[in-house]
Amino acid sequence: MPFSTAIRMLLERLTITIRRKITGMAVDDTLKVRFTVGLDGIITTFAVVAGAAGASLSAGIVLILGSANLIADGLAMAFGEFLSGKAEREFHAAERERETWEFENHPEGKKRAVGTLRRKRSFPGRCRESRRGIRQKKDFIVDVMMVEELGLFEADDSPLGNAVATFLSFNTLASSP
Repeated sequence: MPFSTAIRMLLERLTITIRRKITGMAVDDTLKVRFTVGLDGIITTFAVVAGAAGASLSAGIVLILGSANLIADGLAMAFGEFLSGKAEREFHAAERERETWEFENHPEGKKRAVGTLRRKRSFPGRCRESRRGIRQKKDFIVDVMMVEELGLFEADDSPLGNAVATFLSFNTLASSP
């Protein structure tokens, strides 16, 4: 089997795997985070408002404390979401750089790794690709190694967008008490 056919088959199987992960786990994880953040907002805001009311503070003070809690906790959650998203992207970039270095400095090792993946994924035939040919497929091979070896997928969401969504989720649900 020619190398290009085997790679095309590997790419098709990887695409199916990636789609399953994106449409399954990623969506579920995002919803889970949004609901967890919202529930945290409900509980903490309720605790602040109930404590202030229990202390017989005026309605104005209770409202101020509840609003301050909404803003402060919402910003804290959003900041945490932003930093974790940024750290995840930096980790992914560092691993991509390492995989690229390995590819450029040890192309035969990556060629063997692709052959192992082909066998693991039940592709028939042998990989007969020259050193020059495999170097020309650098980006593709690095992408395959990122997914198959490390289980890392390119994040296409924005840390800032996730932070804003977290803040809005927190404040939308937390304002209900």
